Amino acid sequence: MSIELESEQLKEIIKRKLKINVMDRKRSRDFVDSRMIYTKILRDRGYTVTAISSSIRKDHTTIVYYMSIVDNIFYQFPCIKDKYITCNEEFMKDRGPLKTSKDSYVMRRLESLESQVAKLESNREYVETNKTKYRRLQNIIELIDNRTRMGEEKLMEKRITEMFNCY
Repeated sequence: MSIELESEQLKEIIKRKLKINVMDRKRSRDFVDSRMIYTKILRDRGYTVTAISSSIRKDHTTIVYYMSIVDNIFYQFPCIKDKYITCNEEFMKDRGPLKTSKDSYVMRRLESLESQVAKLESNREYVETNKTKYRRLQNIIELIDNRTRMGEEKLMEKRITEMFNCY
């Protein structure tokens, strides 16, 4: 469903249940609380701040403000939370979760991360195998690492090759 359709349905639910039109520009407590309830329901549904602000012709910063204080308002005034619960239950009746582009992004990202984890597991197994395989040479490797200056790796490789070719 689109924000337009769902927002209109939610506006009707709030009008019917709370006897308030969220589109009214009134700034009395009941109207502001109703707009906060409207905002929280749509935000919980997954809609963006911009989409919500457009649907009630408010600036997006107003929506951000509502979201920042709504939980505190619910805590201080349980009757407002009860109104939210009533409207939300009616609104969510027979609705499944909203599929957003964010959901498909999250799924693609999850698949990518699972692939990376599989590669890391494979690399870990390779490292563990080589760690076991070269454990007997650990002291020699440390000696070469400690005594080889940066940039002289090729020279050290040449000397070791010459040493083994002499035997």
